[in-house]
Amino acid sequence: MNLQKLQTLRDGNKRVIQRYLETLADAYTLSLTEFIATHYALEKKSTQVSLLNEDILSKVDTEGTEDEILATDAYMLEIDINFARCARYGVRKRTASNLQVS
Repeated sequence: MNLQKLQTLRDGNKRVIQRYLETLADAYTLSLTEFIATHYALEKKSTQVSLLNEDILSKVDTEGTEDEILATDAYMLEIDINFARCARYGVRKRTASNLQVS
């Protein structure tokens, strides 16, 4: 696959990730099942973006390598931070759900 197509695929997946993050930002309105499903979908999309990043890096010219690494690492760090926040919230949501069932 050529570089431009890979970058377009990555950009599309990034937009989907942004939508998932917006959904999770309103996590208090989600059921536990919706929260878990959205978080799982976010993980899968993040993995796809990570794989696309590797493919793009292998195809980018030498001059663009450093910029590509910096941009992708910054984006993936942002995603990791959001995962940590979601995981922390998910634990609280599960605990609250378990307390309601008991």
